[in-house]
Amino acid sequence: YQRTLPSNSTTANGSNNKQPPKNAKSEARLAAEAVQMKLLIFLTKHDPSRIVEVDKLMEKYAGNETQMFADLRVQYKLEEPPGPNSSNVKSAAVSSAESKKLIDEAVEAERKKLLAQLDAAVEDERKIQRTEFKKQLEQLLEEERKRLKLETKKQIEAALEEEKKLRESELQNAVESAVLEERKVQRHEAQKLLDTALAEERQEQKNEARKLLESAIEEERSLLKSEAKRQIESAVEEERRVQKIDARRQIEAAVEEEYRLQKNEARKQVESAVEEERRILRIEARRQLEAALDEERKVQMAEAKRILDESIEEERKIHMKKIEHVLQ
Repeated sequence: YQRTLPSNSTTANGSNNKQPPKNAKSEARLAAEAVQMKLLIFLTKHDPSRIVEVDKLMEKYAGNETQMFADLRVQYKLEEPPGPNSSNVKSAAVSSAESKKLIDEAVEAERKKLLAQLDAAVEDERKIQRTEFKKQLEQLLEEERKRLKLETKKQIEAALEEEKKLRESELQNAVESAVLEERKVQRHEAQKLLDTALAEERQEQKNEARKLLESAIEEERSLLKSEAKRQIESAVEEERRVQKIDARRQIEAAVEEEYRLQKNEARKQVESAVEEERRILRIEARRQLEAALDEERKVQMAEAKRILDESIEEERKIHMKKIEHVLQ
C-alpha cells in the first residue's frame, strides 16, 4: 500500500507557501507513514477486511489521526486508544519492515481465506449445476423417450399401413390372375364346345367357326386388357354374352345352310346342337362359377347363374321359334 502525498500546498489566494525545511519534511513523512502503519496493524488485527480502506481513512482524518484511532477504538469496543505520538516515530519507522511483513501475512491469510471461500462457493455452484444438469438431463431423456415412442408408433403405423396396402395389392393381383386364368379356361372350354358342336359340319363351316372363334378370342383379349380391374361378375357376364352371340351366329348359319341341304336333318341337328350346347354351357358355367367364385362371390354367382340360364332358355326359345318359322 502506497500513499502519494502532495508535494506543494496552495493557499486560498493562490500563492504558494514556502518549502519547509528538509528535516521537517522528512519527519512529517515519517510520521504519516508511522500513522499509516499503525492503522494497517490495527485493521489487520481487528478487521482485515477493511485493509483496502486505509487510504480513505487517512484522507478522511488528515491532520486528526488521534480522533481516527479514538473512533476506531470505540467502534471495535477497545479500551485504550493508541493515538500517534512524536516520541515513537522512530520506533515506528524501525518496525515498518515488521509491520509490512505482518500486513503481507495478513493479506496472504485473507487471500487464502477468500480463496477457500471462493473454492467452497465454486464447489457449491458446481453441485447446484450438477443437480440442475441432472434434472435437465432427466427431462431431456424423458422427452427423448417420449419422442422415440411417438416416432416408433408412427413407424409401426406406417409399416402396418404399408403392409395393408401390399396385401391389398397382392390380393388384387391374385384376383386379376384368377380372372385371367378363368378367361383362359373359358376360352379353352368354348373352343372345345364349338369343336364338338361343329364336328359334323362342313369344312367351310369349321373354317368360319374358327375365324369367329379367333375374332372372339382377340376381342376377349382386348376386353381383358381394358377391363382387368373390373368386377368378376361383369367380366363373366360379358364373356357369356360374347359366347352367346357367337354361338347364335354359328347356329343360325348352320341351320340356314343345313336347311338348304336337308330340312329334316337340319331340324334334328339344330335341336340336338342347341340342347347339347345348353346342357354343356349350364354344366360348365355352374362348375366354373362354383370353382372361381365360391368364397368371394356366392351371391353374384347365383345371380350370374340365373341370368345365364334365363338367357340360354330365352335364346333356345328364340331359336326354336326361328326353326319352327323356317319349317313352316
